[in-house]
Amino acid sequence: MPYDDLREFIQALEKHGELKRIPFEVDPHLEITEFADRSVKNGGPAFLFEKPKGSKVPVLINAFASMRRMEIALEVSSVNEIAGRISDILAMQKPEGLLGKLKMLPKLAELGSMFPKTVSTGPCKEVIRRENVDLNEFPVLHCWPEDGGRFITLPMVFSQSGYRQAQLRLLSAPGLRRADHRHALADP
Repeated sequence: MPYDDLREFIQALEKHGELKRIPFEVDPHLEITEFADRSVKNGGPAFLFEKPKGSKVPVLINAFASMRRMEIALEVSSVNEIAGRISDILAMQKPEGLLGKLKMLPKLAELGSMFPKTVSTGPCKEVIRRENVDLNEFPVLHCWPEDGGRFITLPMVFSQSGYRQAQLRLLSAPGLRRADHRHALADP
């Protein structure tokens, strides 16, 4: 696992000049996504909005919106390294004899290290709420003027044809129901 937590990844982005901290208040209603959209279109950095309006929770955006930031996240010099590793794993054949089995051990060890591990504690458990949970305490973004409301979105993914934004948009209203998918696949 390259990073122990999101804080370490943010530090790595900052160290490589791939993060801009925004220390002043910015509105999660259209403003944050306007910053993010312009940055992506101009090859700019990821942003860490330290004071989103109406919330104490900072917003990290565009963290994986470039090849360079993906390489930093995966701790590789090229994302093709990861593709090669995946191809090698998929092409594995049943080993023949003891020597073949011994030669396969490093690949099996690498494969074993890819699975998530269960831990009893961690930074994600610094604050646990079981009662009076209110998603409005989070700076959930209202991304585009014609959107039906604020949405919780999933990150951009990479495909062979290039970056595509694969988003599952959920209304942040009570019940978190599925919403409009007209922006589900959009080139950044």
